[in-house]
Amino acid sequence: TMYQHNTDSIIIAHDTTASSNIYNMTKLYVNETPDILRPQQKYSNAKLLTFDNDKGNGMKSSIRVGVANDSTRGQTYRYAHLSEVAFWDHPETAMLSILQCIPNEKDTICIVESTANGFNYFYELWDKAVKGENDFTPIFFPWYLDKSYAMPYSGFVLTPYEEEIKEKYNLSNEQLSWRRWAIKN
Repeated sequence: TMYQHNTDSIIIAHDTTASSNIYNMTKLYVNETPDILRPQQKYSNAKLLTFDNDKGNGMKSSIRVGVANDSTRGQTYRYAHLSEVAFWDHPETAMLSILQCIPNEKDTICIVESTANGFNYFYELWDKAVKGENDFTPIFFPWYLDKSYAMPYSGFVLTPYEEEIKEKYNLSNEQLSWRRWAIKN
């Protein structure tokens, strides 16, 4: 968004705290961008970053950050990041509103992500993506891809299931230590 002309993006979180955190991460990214690459910021408040990509010619782009119950109507977004959809209060209504604002055109993207939360709207959306019944591409990132999910191995004896998943997913004993800790806690 920072580098595109007249491009608006939206990031929607499940609650106000998460929305603020995402806004702060976005603002940090913008502020840490090297001066030579950083576009001029026109506006910046708790929900909106607006850029003047051509230093004053009026070609503005924006990133709006909000929560799922905020109104998104009346705008066209080229990029959308919809965060923790499984935890939205009324996902059917919010998604209907948001998806109507994203054109089905080349160079648009809508990322819908979440941690699982039972059998709900997000679960159904995921299942349909897996079955090819919608245009979303299902991508799953399991915990063990993040190598920071590890703890010192204390020498415990692995269960048959732990042996199986250790081999299947190439897990270390330190990762299995973290897994045991996470399940216990």
